[in-house]
Amino acid sequence: MLSSPGEPVLKRSTLSALNQMTNWTNRLKRWHSRHFADNGSALHLGPSTSPSELHGFKERTQFEWPAEFLELYTKHDGVGVKAPPDDEVTWSFVPTNEIAKFGDSIRDWFSATHPEIAKAFFPFLDWGSGDAVGYIRLEDVLKHPVKGIGPGTLFEFEHECYEFDSSQHWTDFLQPAYESIEHFLK
Repeated sequence: MLSSPGEPVLKRSTLSALNQMTNWTNRLKRWHSRHFADNGSALHLGPSTSPSELHGFKERTQFEWPAEFLELYTKHDGVGVKAPPDDEVTWSFVPTNEIAKFGDSIRDWFSATHPEIAKAFFPFLDWGSGDAVGYIRLEDVLKHPVKGIGPGTLFEFEHECYEFDSSQHWTDFLQPAYESIEHFLK
């Protein structure tokens, strides 16, 4: 057993989930050191999120966020960098209390010409350039399964590729980019 007498016994699945969550911090630190450390910015990890807060978030967004997203946000509700001189946080992984507003700002780019995909796109990762990464509610936009694309696939919106043309296919500006958050962080 993994406990002392009188202590609660943790199930293997619970321990596995806890170990997975513990690794998010290390993965984020490695990601930051590869992409931001040279510019003098410091990693900023948001506070943990309670299960009830995440439940409320899921209800407000009306989206079934993948388990990987929920695990990360349980550990860190937002991930960003602080850069001199003011040390203001620039969010990469947008905090849950800002995701709805952020998502609306990204979807505004194409909601008039592509309303179906706009309703199905749930961005949460901000490139800081007008581009974003997020999930798509696949059942809303794909008539048939596509090999290699699942509910955890991250799609990248590239505003430079968007032409403000309703005849443009949405896959021209919103493309599968990463298999998962873990893949993104590698």
